Amino acid sequence: ETWRGSSPLTPADTLEFDQYCANLGIELVPSVSTFGHQYVAMRTQELRELGEFPEDADRPFSFIERMRHHTLNVADDRAFAFSAQLVDSYLQLFRSKRFNICADETFDLGKGKSKQEAQRVGVATLYATYVGKLCEHLSKQGREPMFWGDIAIEMPEILETLPNNVTLLNWQYEPEATDEKIQLVAQAGAKQIVCPAVWGWNALLPRIDDAWNNIARIARYGIDCGAEGMLVTDWGDFGHVNDPRMA
Repeated sequence: ETWRGSSPLTPADTLEFDQYCANLGIELVPSVSTFGHQYVAMRTQELRELGEFPEDADRPFSFIERMRHHTLNVADDRAFAFSAQLVDSYLQLFRSKRFNICADETFDLGKGKSKQEAQRVGVATLYATYVGKLCEHLSKQGREPMFWGDIAIEMPEILETLPNNVTLLNWQYEPEATDEKIQLVAQAGAKQIVCPAVWGWNALLPRIDDAWNNIARIARYGIDCGAEGMLVTDWGDFGHVNDPRMA
């Protein structure tokens, strides 16, 4: 129901792509939204009740709206079953031991269905508990969890609770970014990969000056702070042609 009328990659497509990458010495890592960015899934009849705002499920589609909100209500036990099922279905398709559960931009957390629980335990605890459960689920299967760090960095108490084998993907996209948030993660003793961007969103083509300044700074900060590596990202929010030669 989620992908009806669209053109998702099939399991066969993914296996073929994984083999293609392996032949070239490239590690293809699954990156699956398991918490926020559930726009399509949270609009289905079967899954809409798992969202923070199920009453908004039938709101008309818009190009901008698809990038906002749509967070799972993690106070509902069924939410974890849904996320774990997502993870398990993708695990079978990749030879990589790494798995990115995303968990970024959970803007609605604690504002809708989970509001009462968030008031009881705090939004940070709600977030950290859910991400921790997903990381543990992966660890038990011999995988190395990764997730985007935007929420954890805004609530630093989360950093103290991360399991040792988890890698935080620390995205900092401002051309004039400082090293403050990269230092924060390093001082907490958490593993991190620093993530700049090619600055392609809200435009047809990447903005080269912004990308150059951002990538150069973040690379330097990553070295200074002992990061595990660097991941240069290419996002298409609100439209771009996404030509890999430009990236």
